Amino acid sequence: MSVVQGSASAYTEPEEVRAVSWGLSSIDGPHRLTLGVLTGYCVGKPKPHIDRVTKTWHLKSVVITVFLRYPEVHFGKHEGCGDVGLGMSKQIKFGRSIRRRALYDGSTSPPQRRRVHE
Repeated sequence: MSVVQGSASAYTEPEEVRAVSWGLSSIDGPHRLTLGVLTGYCVGKPKPHIDRVTKTWHLKSVVITVFLRYPEVHFGKHEGCGDVGLGMSKQIKFGRSIRRRALYDGSTSPPQRRRVHE
């Protein structure tokens, strides 16, 4: 756990949605898988959550991009942040089979290969 020192004045971090890296937790069949995401948040402040997941299909692969929504967070004068880890998972359902497709994480450019679903 890391602690971020407070500012001499109050400030607000605006809401933000951004693509984040994910890990494959499980393949739950030819049309489902479960993804895991690790992030952090300040104790006592609103937690981020998975906003949406996009899928871009290619002939032999699918690029999956996970977007987290980080809520607006207000810090009072001299308030610090006790940053702790937060793990989330989400089961993704596909209209097409992911069997024999390479799975890529679209949060990076170029997307990073995670594995091939046999």
